Amino acid sequence: GSVDAPPDLFPLEAAGLRALHERAGIRTPQVFEVSAHHVLMEALHPRPDTDEFWEAAGRTFVTLHTVRGDRFGWDTDGWLGLLPQANGWADDGYEFFAEHRIRRYLREPKVRSALEPADLAGLERICERLPQLVPTSPSVLNHGDLWRANIVAGPAGE
Repeated sequence: GSVDAPPDLFPLEAAGLRALHERAGIRTPQVFEVSAHHVLMEALHPRPDTDEFWEAAGRTFVTLHTVRGDRFGWDTDGWLGLLPQANGWADDGYEFFAEHRIRRYLREPKVRSALEPADLAGLERICERLPQLVPTSPSVLNHGDLWRANIVAGPAGE
């Protein structure tokens, strides 16, 4: 059977696209209509991507990561697929990542059943060691669902 989307999933997706466009100047599809059941966006007519496109995309991501904030997090919680994603504000990026991007999912039953106790303990050690493993960086705007199939070369190469 089908699974109903959470009622705020599509409005939050539209708000995220708006933030990427308004705060970072990134070309995103125009949202025409949004409800609890759908989001209707501009149709993109992709062209084949090229090396030049990927170079331009890389520069766009650099620009995206120059949009900085005072804290880590976001105004609202969101979704990772159908799993709630906590985005509460934190002053410390390591704390934010450990709590909201690793430990939060370790409580999921499917994760707990897939990992051995040693795996869970190893992830906890990583959370504790984040300051030694990852260089300090500022809070920056990013897109949580950034992967190759979510990037489209538009007709003008944008």
